[in-house]
Amino acid sequence: STHHRLPLRALNPNTVQSLSHASSVSKPHFQPSTCTTASSHFVHHPKQVGKNSTSTMSIHENATHSFIPTEPLAASSSPDIESLYIKQKANNETIYVKSFSREIIHMFFERELTHPCDPGYMDSQPLTHEMRSILTDWLLSVHFTFRLLPETFYLAVNLLDRFCSKERITKDRYQLLGTGCLLVAAKYEELFPPRIERFVRVGAGAFTKKHLLEMEKVILSVLDYYLTVVTPFQFLKRFLMCACADENTQFLACYFAEICSVHYEMVKYKASDVAAACVHMAHLFAMKHLVWDDRMMHYSRKREAEFRPVSEELFYLLTKEQNTKFDAAKRKYERKESRNAVAELVSQRLRAVGNKLTLL
Repeated sequence: STHHRLPLRALNPNTVQSLSHASSVSKPHFQPSTCTTASSHFVHHPKQVGKNSTSTMSIHENATHSFIPTEPLAASSSPDIESLYIKQKANNETIYVKSFSREIIHMFFERELTHPCDPGYMDSQPLTHEMRSILTDWLLSVHFTFRLLPETFYLAVNLLDRFCSKERITKDRYQLLGTGCLLVAAKYEELFPPRIERFVRVGAGAFTKKHLLEMEKVILSVLDYYLTVVTPFQFLKRFLMCACADENTQFLACYFAEICSVHYEMVKYKASDVAAACVHMAHLFAMKHLVWDDRMMHYSRKREAEFRPVSEELFYLLTKEQNTKFDAAKRKYERKESRNAVAELVSQRLRAVGNKLTLL
C-alpha cells in the first residue's frame, strides 16, 4: 500500500528550508473515485456492511437527499426552496427533519460560539503557520484516500486546533496528534471507521499503534470528550440549499471550504462566516448571480458585509493556491470525472472574479 508519511524533517528548524521544495511533502496517490457525474445534491454514499466496505464522500448521481431549509420562508421569498420539503421525503439526515430543524440550526449558531479555539494559539506553540498547513494538507490527502465522510475531516481539524489552544505540542509529536485527531473524528462520524492499523501504516513508521492509542486518550482528556462541535460544513450545506446552488457551485464551495481549513489564517473566523464566504465566492467563480437578499439573510442570519473580510482573505488564499505546495484540495478538485475540474475553473477565472470583488 502507498504510504503517506508527513516528512517530520520539514518541521525541524534546521531543515526548514526544505519546505520551499514541493518534493519535501510526500504526495499521496489519490485512488480513483467511484462516483459518477454529480447531480446537484450532496449526499454520502450508502454505508455497506462487509469486509471491504468503506464510507465515501461524494456527490452522488442518483441522490435523493438535498439541503432543506430550516425555517419558513418570508412571504416575499421564492417558494421553490420550501417546496423541496415535499420532494425530499427520503432524506434521513436529522438536521433536515422539518419538525426539529429550526431548533437544530438555532443550536448550531449558539454552539459555534462555545468551545472555540484560540486564534492566536500559534504564538505559544513551537510551531509555525506553515507547519500546520503541511499537517492539515496531509490529513486532507489521507482523508480522501481513506474515503471518509466530509464531516470527519472538518471535525479532525477542529479537534487539532482546539487541542493546540489548550496544550503545548512538540514538533516531533505533531503528526501523531493530527493522526490521532483524524482517528477520533472517524470513530465519531463514520459508521465503519478504518481500522487503527491503517492509521499506523499511513504514518510510515512515524509512530506505533500504542503511541496512537495513547494520543487518542490524551486528546479526549484535554478536550473533555467534547466532540459535538459545529464546523463550516454544517453551515455550508444549509447555505447552498438556500441559494439553490447548482452542481458546479456546490463543488466550488466545497473546494473553497477545504482550502480554508488548510490555512491557519482562517482559524480566527466563525464557522458560519467561512461557510457564507465560500458560498458567495463559489457563485462569483461559477458566474452565477447571487444577491445576498432578505431570503439569504434570513437563512444565514448575516449580512454580506459581515463576511466580506472572509471573502477577501479567501480570494487571497486562492491566488496563493496556484503556486503553493499545499495542493491536496487542488489535486482532488482537478478530477474531471468526479468533481468537474473546478480547480482548473478557479485558475481561469481569478482575474475576472478579482475585478468583480473590487466593484462590490
